[in-house]
Amino acid sequence: LSAYAGQDIYIAVQCVSVDQFYLFVDDFELVCDPILTYLGPVWHVSTTGSDLTGNGSQENPFATIQNGIDSSSDGDTVLVAAGTYVENINFNGKNIAVIGADSSNTIIDGNQSGVVVTFMGNEDSTAMLSGFTISGGFSTDVGGIICIASSPTLTNLMISDNSTTLDGGGVYLWGSNTTLMNVTISGNSASNNGGGIFCGGNSNPTITNVIVSGNTATNGGGIYCENSNITITDVTINGNSAGNSGGGLFINDSTFTVNNAIISSNTASNDGGGIRCQNSSELNISFSAITNNSCDSGGGGIAFSESTSNLVNVSIINNNDSFDAGLFVGEGSSVVLNNSLNYGNDIYFYGDGNTIQISYSNIQGGYEGEGNIDADPFFCNPDSGDYTLAENSPCVGTGENGTNI
Repeated sequence: LSAYAGQDIYIAVQCVSVDQFYLFVDDFELVCDPILTYLGPVWHVSTTGSDLTGNGSQENPFATIQNGIDSSSDGDTVLVAAGTYVENINFNGKNIAVIGADSSNTIIDGNQSGVVVTFMGNEDSTAMLSGFTISGGFSTDVGGIICIASSPTLTNLMISDNSTTLDGGGVYLWGSNTTLMNVTISGNSASNNGGGIFCGGNSNPTITNVIVSGNTATNGGGIYCENSNITITDVTINGNSAGNSGGGLFINDSTFTVNNAIISSNTASNDGGGIRCQNSSELNISFSAITNNSCDSGGGGIAFSESTSNLVNVSIINNNDSFDAGLFVGEGSSVVLNNSLNYGNDIYFYGDGNTIQISYSNIQGGYEGEGNIDADPFFCNPDSGDYTLAENSPCVGTGENGTNI
């Protein structure tokens, strides 16, 4: 230890309990303020804290989220006060909860210097990230959040303005059973696949109450899924775009289940404005609306290739492509349509070996099948995108077993 005359010397000493002590070094008398040891299990982070003098307590918080993570153990919680934290964090295999004050005012900004949040240490569902805006992520691999061989719980997040030159602008899942709930994924981009979400490697995520909007990619502007099994419920996918195919969704060699979703106003330069489904995929959709999507080639609503699909209580309305097709069924695909509505767009077939079975549905232009009708559905306000059925709609009570189409 050395110092010039008049130079201040600061010594941080970890100790259990002492108010102040004196340290004599040669002719220097040093007054030392100790950092009291804090053992959690709740660790505090604030923009007014310090990683040098803080100990993670509420009275003496850390300044960075990563320091809170590094100090924690499995089962601990890291509480982050409102503010902007410019850092890239890694859970490092810890099953902890990192919770921000609110996604509207607690921001983790990756500063374009890498992935913002990393889960690559076999974290399970008890690892939680909640209450943040995740933005400013950029790398050649992934943008906002990466989950490889990990299955954390992601809740109450806004994931926006992240980008990558490869896959997964907003979220990248590989071999992951991640849960996403109450999340908005918007304004992200990927030069390759999955502007909002990329899902691959036998992943099995559950996505509930999520908005995927305004994302861009070459394929799967909103969500790209390959070799995986994904379920989405109470989801809105709108305003996404693909330079090639699958403006809203691109499904490749996967099982994809959609419940109570709105897939609208997505675009693709090639095929599948709303959805592109291909390569032995299985697409199951129920109680959902696919509206006002468009593409330059085939399948304004959904483009099928070598796939199977079961559509129940699905409204396919006013989608547009070069064939005016809401459903573009091709290359050995098989589709079942029940209790559904196809209006303002056609059904188009291409290639050999395609089958479609339609029942108890309202098909503009008519289609053979039990219980099918061809009638103006009387939407409440279609000019504003409200396709709710009016009380006097011919679709009311004319579905299977007296249900609505």
